[in-house]
Amino acid sequence: MATNVDTDGVKKFIRDLSQKKLSNSEQLAEMAQWGQDNVLTPPARTRLNRAVRELTIVLQSPRVARLAEQPVEQPEVCIVVCAAVIRDKKILLVESDDVWILPGGEKELNESETQCLLRQGKKELSGAIFSNCRAYRVFVGLIPHSENPPEVRVFLSDTENTPFPSGKITALMWTGTPERYPLSNVTVKIIEALRQDGYL
Repeated sequence: MATNVDTDGVKKFIRDLSQKKLSNSEQLAEMAQWGQDNVLTPPARTRLNRAVRELTIVLQSPRVARLAEQPVEQPEVCIVVCAAVIRDKKILLVESDDVWILPGGEKELNESETQCLLRQGKKELSGAIFSNCRAYRVFVGLIPHSENPPEVRVFLSDTENTPFPSGKITALMWTGTPERYPLSNVTVKIIEALRQDGYL
C-alpha cells in the first residue's frame, strides 16, 4: 500500500540504498520502483528525481562504466582522495575554480591514500599536514577539472598545523553552513552524508 513520504523519507531511502551491495543499474531500478510504490510530497519527488539524474550521469560515463569490469586500482580509473577536517562542527573547505571543495586531489599510481593527502597538503595548503586519517566513505560525482565522475575516497582527518591556500587553491574557510556556498557536485553529497551522520 502506498504511503506518503517527505524529503527526510527520501534521504533515508537513498542512504539505505547506498549501503546495499547493488550495481548502479540496480540502484536506479530500485529508485524507479520505490518512486512508483510511494506517494511523495513535491519536495520529496524533486529530491528523488535529483538522485536519479545524478546516478544516470554516472551510468552514462564511459570511465565509470568500466569500473564494473576492472579492479579499481587500474591506472585509467581516476581516484580522488579528500580530507574531511572538522573542528567544532565546522568543516575546512577550499576554493578552486569558483567552487568550494574538500582539500585533496587525484591519487597517483602506487600511492596510498594517506600519501596522497600528505602530498596534496604540501602542494595546495602551504605544507599543511593531515594526520589521524580515518576512512569514511566513497562517493562518485563531478569535481572541478574532471569531465567524468571519479571515485572520491573521503577520510576524516586532523591537521597538525594551520593551513593556508597555495597552488590552485585561491581561498579556504572553516564553516558550519557549507550549503550557503557554491559547492561541487560531489561535495554536496559529502556534506549531506556528514550532516546525516552527525559530524556537522
